[in-house]
Amino acid sequence: MPAVLTDRRLKQLERRVRDADESIETIHKVAAAQHRALTDAEQQQLAGWVDLKEACESDVRLYRQRLEHEAGQPPIWSEERDLPGNRHCPPRPVDTSGMGKGEAWAAKLFGIRPQVSSDFSDLHDLVRQYRAGVHSEAMAQVMTNSMGEASGASGGFAVPSEFRAEYWGSLYERGVIWPLCYPIEMSAETTVIPAWDDSTSAAGSMFGGLVSSITAEGATINESSAKMRAVKLQAKKFATYVETSNELEADASRAIWPSMLIDALQTVQSFELDRAVLRGDGATAPLGLLNSPSTITQDKENAQAAGSLVVANLAKMFSRLHPMFYRGSTWMVSPSVIPWLEQLTISAGTGGGPWAGLVRLSASGEYSIMGRPVVVSEHCSAVGTTGDVILADLNQYLLGMRQVVTIESSRHVAFKSDEVGWRSILRVDGLPKYSSVYTPRTGSTMSWAVALQTR
Repeated sequence: MPAVLTDRRLKQLERRVRDADESIETIHKVAAAQHRALTDAEQQQLAGWVDLKEACESDVRLYRQRLEHEAGQPPIWSEERDLPGNRHCPPRPVDTSGMGKGEAWAAKLFGIRPQVSSDFSDLHDLVRQYRAGVHSEAMAQVMTNSMGEASGASGGFAVPSEFRAEYWGSLYERGVIWPLCYPIEMSAETTVIPAWDDSTSAAGSMFGGLVSSITAEGATINESSAKMRAVKLQAKKFATYVETSNELEADASRAIWPSMLIDALQTVQSFELDRAVLRGDGATAPLGLLNSPSTITQDKENAQAAGSLVVANLAKMFSRLHPMFYRGSTWMVSPSVIPWLEQLTISAGTGGGPWAGLVRLSASGEYSIMGRPVVVSEHCSAVGTTGDVILADLNQYLLGMRQVVTIESSRHVAFKSDEVGWRSILRVDGLPKYSSVYTPRTGSTMSWAVALQTR
């Protein structure tokens, strides 16, 4: 089997199948040792483990198929593919062989070199030992490193560097919107990025006054100047909290439970990152696309029916996207918009009919509009309200990420209910590269992002 088909994520999924098998076998062994039939409670437990095993086996099959497909594709940072990361973040000299797509992305971004830890087999093993209260030199070092991070962590640990690519990679693979953004590694709490003042070319200049003039031989070149501004990223804390019962931890397989815990934390964190990129307020969260002054709101059509979507809406939105962003643009729509996409028509004389060149549905179930891919997200607004249909080049959205991830727990916060509180913290910030819409030399204003007005 090729190395790429034996990555860490696949091993974790296969381990879950083995754990379920062991639990099923244990139930049968206990009854056999006592020379009796299974009790009703055991039958119920057995059915649950069988269902879980089947679900895990399905996950293994699907993930293996995904790896087999990706194995035949060019590398993630190849110039041959239009993938997030190709046009920014120069590749770090990191060997990503054997990694899945998400883990390779994180390793390249953060410059994480694969390491072998003799103390913990994987992140799940670390969580198991931490929960069990294992006192070791390796655990003490992990917790000491956490105390050195300005995360407010106490009684927890920072995910060791050898597992960070795996953790961020899992977040990446769960994301729908934020993985399309321009990723920036934040090496400090605050990162300042210089940017041009590029809000207009109406006066014949760009970047706040820069011009290129046609000059005769020997003639004096006209002077021009440009304006710059500072784009500031200030890491904001994304904290995820969950409580688990001591009975669940004791009864569940010691391997499956950490996996379920970490999967839940990562799913929620990636979900919230998607939401922040679209709807963040810019104060306690990143500045979301819909709250940015650089996003254009395209007017609805005259006498357009409330809550409807017509071809002219999409065509005019496309016309307000700056041409330099066509190639990297993505449509984002609410699930409630799908029925309208399916019934869009274009006038043809006195009749009308579907226009196949506008909206297409591939055999894999993926939509495209005017040749650009469509992402369906519940973070978009409900159909008929601003933000239900968005067109943007998310590569123009800066998403700063601190590499360190912390995981903490407390046995005291839910002591009366015999539960344990778990918390995971990421530190992220983001905002668009542009501070305002763009005024071209001729025509209407344009932008990197366009949202459709409420109808």
